[in-house]
Amino acid sequence: MTPHSQPPSAPLIDRFYESIRKLAGTLDLKELSQSFRHLVTEAIPLDGMIISMMSPDRTLIRAAYLWAGGQELEALSLPPLPYNPTGTGMQTEVFRTGLPKIFDVRTHVANPSNTYVEVTPDGTSKSIAPEEAKKVEVRTTLMVPMMLEGVAIGVIQAQSHDVDAYNQEHIDILTALTAPLAVAFQNSVLFDAAKREIVERKAAEMALRESEARYRELSMELEARVEARTEALQKAIDELNGFTYSVSHDMRTPLRAVVSTSKILLLDHGKELSRDARDLLERQVSAARKMAALVDDLLAYARHGRQTVNRTKVNVTEVFQEVSTRLSQPGWSCDGVALKIQPDMIGLADASLVEVVATILLDNAGKYRSGSRPPEIQVGRDKDGSFFVEDNGIGFEMAYVHKLFQPFERLHRDTEYPGTGIGLANARRIVERHGGLMWASSKGVDQGAVFYFTLGDEA
Repeated sequence: MTPHSQPPSAPLIDRFYESIRKLAGTLDLKELSQSFRHLVTEAIPLDGMIISMMSPDRTLIRAAYLWAGGQELEALSLPPLPYNPTGTGMQTEVFRTGLPKIFDVRTHVANPSNTYVEVTPDGTSKSIAPEEAKKVEVRTTLMVPMMLEGVAIGVIQAQSHDVDAYNQEHIDILTALTAPLAVAFQNSVLFDAAKREIVERKAAEMALRESEARYRELSMELEARVEARTEALQKAIDELNGFTYSVSHDMRTPLRAVVSTSKILLLDHGKELSRDARDLLERQVSAARKMAALVDDLLAYARHGRQTVNRTKVNVTEVFQEVSTRLSQPGWSCDGVALKIQPDMIGLADASLVEVVATILLDNAGKYRSGSRPPEIQVGRDKDGSFFVEDNGIGFEMAYVHKLFQPFERLHRDTEYPGTGIGLANARRIVERHGGLMWASSKGVDQGAVFYFTLGDEA
């Protein structure tokens, strides 16, 4: 179960950066690549993806992430490619020019021995003769460089099984999504370096216990190195912060253009178009609007991670009552829901952020209602002091509870319960910013759900 809230009205582009920052916040290249791939899948056709990185000495191109055949494969199974700045390879051209490009794979992947190279589902590669080229699934690839300080440090390959699968609009979208990735990858590299420094420090402590003076000297040196790495990380994060403000306009403008031009075609020329053509335009409008909502929710996720928490005495009961009144309007998520809110619930928190949490949880509980009984929601506080929002909706299997608070993870299709997969992640981030915890439980499918949260130390 993944929540869906009303699209926020305030400017939200800074949250797009923070989603990438959060995904890079784990500072794990694999998790960052996975989440980035989920985001790209929402935006453009995607049957495969390869993220390649240039070696520090710019002599080799190595695969850092590989996804094909609907599964993640071992990137190290792909041998590194030598980088020849004068070469004619597809990746070489993108690295050399720093410009995105669409390639017809069949006309570019033949090597000097007149064979093709195919990556199989187990991650290995094999050569295929030209007469067997029909077996190669990838027909079109869109390559976009990851730029850092004007230099291409990596290349994103979006792959499709279809011929002519990509166009200029896809180039613009993938370029916009890729822009912050170079800094995020650089963050991960810096963090790994910092971790190695810390490991070195511990090793030095053990080795130099008998030489206190020498130990202090090495300790100070390693402290300085860790501080330098941390400073470099902060600089990279600041660069991402600046990026969010520019991507705000860059992302929204093409999305608005897609919606408006499609609507104009439908209104002015709808009678001249076939039903299939009109359906395609409607689907295009729907997809663009969904992408805009996804960007908005990602930006909210980012902003809540940076927003200062101003803790004051808050009447949590009143906050939930105000939110429930708004969401109970006709056509909104809690329309027709029987709501019961425990009186006199007080907490030490940021009132504006508690309102966001209340909106997400009530909207979530109202939306995921069961079709077999009238919807009911109860808000209260248990004997341990934890706040809870309980519903009698569709519930979920506890085996999947870990997915509820992860960005992009959804347990239901859009056709059943529309959403972007960011709401609960936003709520948990706000709670954690208060020093609290959020968790959920359910007895199973169609047996309702309970979401709990605390607001940290209230002394």
